[in-house]
Amino acid sequence: MIQDIGELTYDNHFEPLEPTAESYVLHYHDRGVLVSVTRPGEGGADAGSADDVIELPRLADYPEAPERVVYLFSIGDQRYFLALDEIVTVPRGFAYEAMSWVRHATPAHLLFAAATGYQLSNWYADNRFCSRCGHATELVRTSREIACPECGKVVYPKIQPGVICAVTQGDRIVLTKYAGRAGAWYALVAGFTEVGETIEETVHREVMEEVGLNVRNLRYYKSQPWSFSDTLLMGFWCEVDGDASITVDQTELKEARWFTREEMPDERVRDRASLTGEMIERFRALGHDVFEG
Repeated sequence: MIQDIGELTYDNHFEPLEPTAESYVLHYHDRGVLVSVTRPGEGGADAGSADDVIELPRLADYPEAPERVVYLFSIGDQRYFLALDEIVTVPRGFAYEAMSWVRHATPAHLLFAAATGYQLSNWYADNRFCSRCGHATELVRTSREIACPECGKVVYPKIQPGVICAVTQGDRIVLTKYAGRAGAWYALVAGFTEVGETIEETVHREVMEEVGLNVRNLRYYKSQPWSFSDTLLMGFWCEVDGDASITVDQTELKEARWFTREEMPDERVRDRASLTGEMIERFRALGHDVFEG
């Protein structure tokens, strides 16, 4: 998955550091990240299986150093920073590529850095003004906070809890397709946790809302940070409780139906980034035996 970066260590402890020439300095514009594609893969930009190798810009790559830079995190012995400037001088050989495309690129640690930086970039951009009084905000020098000097409101990075629900019956599983998304892959039932709700209650509600099924025997699988929507996803296996007839929520989905393991589409085989993809492929391989893991 997107957070799997091998033996490298991700350290998000905030420090008021300054970048060196070799530090990575990320920049984002219009849902795109500044990258250099060093080896194009076989697929096109929207193919989802191109395996293009990317490089992220270092401070020394910029013809003119960004004026406002903030420390993000480190991966291994490399430090990553974010350029807060709205516009930067684009380094030679670099261009803005859509985050939806970059999520299929390699190497894994740079993909993870680009995705995590994207979440923080959006957070900084969305909080330039205080939501309480409208005054311009300031960065807190010693910690990952944004503060309003006028009314004292403090804002921390936003993380939204959500669930991925693999609804099963024996060796069958429910796969869905979202409405209004061209070229959407098959997915599992998913959704955000509402105020006052437990994660388990979210599973029951989302499954009922999207496909009209009651479920039982919830089994937690694993979690995943999904920076594209500021989400911490939690994956669950569950079994149908009672009637297995699907009622599709037409406002969110354009399709939902039962698939046997043999019928399941193979499009997720190439999806190495998402918890959804991993769970679908795990069920294809193990069927109901996933409940034994």
